[in-house]
Amino acid sequence: MKIPPLRGGDFQAVGLAYYNGQGVPKDYAEVAKWHRKAAEQGAMDAQYNLAQLYLFGEGVTQDNAEAAKWWRKAADQGYGAVPNLILASRITMATVCLRMRKRLDLTVEALILAPEWHELFAEPEREIARKRLADYNYKVATRF
Repeated sequence: MKIPPLRGGDFQAVGLAYYNGQGVPKDYAEVAKWHRKAAEQGAMDAQYNLAQLYLFGEGVTQDNAEAAKWWRKAADQGYGAVPNLILASRITMATVCLRMRKRLDLTVEALILAPEWHELFAEPEREIARKRLADYNYKVATRF
């Protein structure tokens, strides 16, 4: 029996199996390998997931520029997780939890204001991020 060639979604499914440890051991290097294959074929979710792996250095060397590249590719196809979070009328529960732990530096708002992500966001999105962080007395860099 001949196995048909894998496509982007199939590569992503293999990557998710490694991420979740479903039928295979959890292995972030394998997650990155399979998500890259899917991302290179244009799979939007895989592009976003690969960006996350680069952002946090899971299975790959941490690389903000590479994360930005893959986020942009996903965003160009309509993936809108970060814009949806920042444009939401209320902050997320994750932000509340990070505030309680005094780690607002890990919020979506703080990431939006980081110089290395500047080109990915419009000024209205950055202004929302500044205001939300200022509301929590978080010292916001005034550079952007």
